[in-house]
Amino acid sequence: MANHRRYGSCATARDFEMYAPNATFEDPLMRAHGVKQIKSAFYTMPKVFGESKIVEYTIKENATGPGKSQILIDNKQHYKVFGKDVDLESLITLDVEDGKVVRHQDW
Repeated sequence: MANHRRYGSCATARDFEMYAPNATFEDPLMRAHGVKQIKSAFYTMPKVFGESKIVEYTIKENATGPGKSQILIDNKQHYKVFGKDVDLESLITLDVEDGKVVRHQDW
């Protein structure tokens, strides 16, 4: 799962091919518009967190219209912040149109 690599702070350029050119990413800490800003957001993670990874997840996909779907990833994320372990439960929502992610939210 490419999301797993991005959240594990080891993303590669290929991991971002799933995004439409004008896609958005939003979480409690940031908002990014366009693939360049989304890449920057995920490449910054290792500088902010000593460790970050998704440790458990379930995935559901729902069709929302012709060529459109929403992928819901209910997950548990593990971070190391200032040497302290932090576990968070999160819902990642990916809105997909014609095979590309147009909106990525992590709440």
